[in-house]
Amino acid sequence: MKISRIARTLGARFVSIQVRKPIAVVLCTLLPSMTMAAEGKLTFSTFSFPPFSISEGGQVKGPFVDIIDAICKEIRYQCTYELLPNRRSKLTLTNGTVNGNFPLGWNVERDKSLWFTIPLMKTEYGFFARSDSQLKYRSLEDIQGLTIGVFGPSNTSNSLKKIQEKMTAGGLKPIRIEMHPNTDGTGMKKVEAGRYPLYYVNKDVGMQLIAKNKIANVKYIGKQKELLYFAGFAKAHNDKRTIDIFNRAAIKLSNDGMIAKLLARYHIDPGQWDDSTLKKYNIVVGPVTN
Repeated sequence: MKISRIARTLGARFVSIQVRKPIAVVLCTLLPSMTMAAEGKLTFSTFSFPPFSISEGGQVKGPFVDIIDAICKEIRYQCTYELLPNRRSKLTLTNGTVNGNFPLGWNVERDKSLWFTIPLMKTEYGFFARSDSQLKYRSLEDIQGLTIGVFGPSNTSNSLKKIQEKMTAGGLKPIRIEMHPNTDGTGMKKVEAGRYPLYYVNKDVGMQLIAKNKIANVKYIGKQKELLYFAGFAKAHNDKRTIDIFNRAAIKLSNDGMIAKLLARYHIDPGQWDDSTLKKYNIVVGPVTN
């Protein structure tokens, strides 16, 4: 989706600015003029992934919607949302039916085709087991040879596959992965029923599934890694300056504490970032020349 002539002019103004201060400092200075961008529209797809995205009363809700709504209000854009099955939601992103998709974890493969927002939330991947299990996760040695359930295909399942590969390379007995295509709590129920000993999932998602499905016999046994969640935009179907404008507004709301305030009601931590984070994840922000 192309932005307006006014927004293009705004983007061109930034080309001539020489950035000598840290990016985050300069951006705060530039934001007031950024909000003069003409009104536009952005569309987003997502899938049922409580607590991050849910359908309630026929509307898409959750912390991502709250944050993106705030960003869109800041830049005077009209933003709409569609909740679809996971694979279809990703397809609408790649074929250009929508501008953006969430929630997304960053990886090298996705970086080839997507522009990412600043990290909007911080969470963690870890393992759940039956309440009567003696398992505790401290290192890969603790899970050797076990069958582990995971939702996928997803960034979560990709992360678990990397664990499997690392175990093989390190001479450990690798885990066996059982992947399933839904987020309705099936994995947790299988753990509770003793179908397999562990389930690998985002901790916040896991706790939500336990509460929603009234699962009383499953517990969290340990963090495997921290991760950041983003929204992503397909490079093939979006104007780079639009992403620049969107990200500068996100930075302003982050610096103002608004994102943290919106997330507090969900008991979710905001994403942490600095100039090195913007560089590491190739986040479009600042002067755009192409």
